[in-house]
Amino acid sequence: MKKILFLLFFSNSIFAAELHGPHTHGEMELLILWEHNNLQVTFVGSAKDLIGYERNPKTAREKKALRNFDEKYDPFKMISVNPEASCEFLQGRSASDMFSAMPHKDGFFGKTHTHNIGVKGHIDFRIQYQYECQSKPELRFHIFELAPSIKKLNIHESSIDGTIITTLTKNNNTYLVE
Repeated sequence: MKKILFLLFFSNSIFAAELHGPHTHGEMELLILWEHNNLQVTFVGSAKDLIGYERNPKTAREKKALRNFDEKYDPFKMISVNPEASCEFLQGRSASDMFSAMPHKDGFFGKTHTHNIGVKGHIDFRIQYQYECQSKPELRFHIFELAPSIKKLNIHESSIDGTIITTLTKNNNTYLVE
């Protein structure tokens, strides 16, 4: 029951919101929510930084980068959690307008089509991970190795549009949840 309440609590507007542009290339936004031993980590970053382009995929290489997105940004590759916190990974999910840019069949008529995507050339990805921990964890972020064009990870206090409480870099990539 506790996990069900956790999932309902963290099914918030930040994930459902349409978040595309304007954004700053080379920076990724991060929202960390902690309540009653439940942790939610939500990243928002540009398609340019995460897969290399911000438009409908054209080449086989671009299509492959999009198809392999969830494998590349696997939660166990993105974040390390200190063992003392005894965190259990519950679920992860990603969303972007980019996923509708791949050719797909219409469910009703079966016609293959794609969608126009982005706003003024800006397209973002949202990546969200949920954990249950025994104590407040220390998180180490590996996004700088996975997406080398990202130079800053801006941690926000209560919403992505809110105040930045700290900025992490490749050389300072650890955050103790408060």
